[in-house]
Amino acid sequence: MSRALSPTLRTHIMARIVSFVFSLLFVCQVAHAQAFDQGKALADASLKEKAAWIETLAADDSEEGTRILQYWLDGDLVYWPQGGRLVRGVKEGRSYQLTDLMTGEALGTVSSRDIDRVKTNNSLRGALKQVLGARQLASRDREVRLAAIAELKRKPDYSVLPLLKQREANEQDAQIAGQLSVLIGLVLLESAEANEQLQGLQRISGELSPEVKDSLSRFLLNPTLNPEVAKVAQREL
Repeated sequence: MSRALSPTLRTHIMARIVSFVFSLLFVCQVAHAQAFDQGKALADASLKEKAAWIETLAADDSEEGTRILQYWLDGDLVYWPQGGRLVRGVKEGRSYQLTDLMTGEALGTVSSRDIDRVKTNNSLRGALKQVLGARQLASRDREVRLAAIAELKRKPDYSVLPLLKQREANEQDAQIAGQLSVLIGLVLLESAEANEQLQGLQRISGELSPEVKDSLSRFLLNPTLNPEVAKVAQREL
């Protein structure tokens, strides 16, 4: 049979528990204050400062960091003063439907006056795409990597070329490496240099997928296209 605790020991243990609870509450309050300050700082930042924020978030490989980047790219990242934090805000008519970044919990509907949108421009969107693309292409889940490649094929972006070449060099899955090569080929067609365009055409040679055909059709509409490059593209199409 276990012994009953002495009054002195019981009092000591209770004091330790109370101290721990208050310490935990303090930590939570500090974390909440930091989230408030950082969320507001991001919403209020200049475009140049936002670029620095993207670099900071790029170093944070947490799920929350990824969601912030994705919602920012989608135009759905907002700062909610009443809640004191960043949330997802999807526009519905003249209102915004707010949801928690992590749980997806509905937080209610507010007007545009009740939130501060985290704005972006083409340069920032390009940076966001690069960071998100790097994460998805480096995922351990091959299906995530394939989905990322398929998404990038829809709108090839020359700015992500260095990232794609790096991933191609490190990719161990033969199928994914092949798809990366095709994607790089489509991206090279976006180059203004004839030699890179020819490299791109070589990479996609023999590919008959809809993405390749669409890219080649758009490519041939370029009025400044080098005649020799155009001939090669015509043969591929």
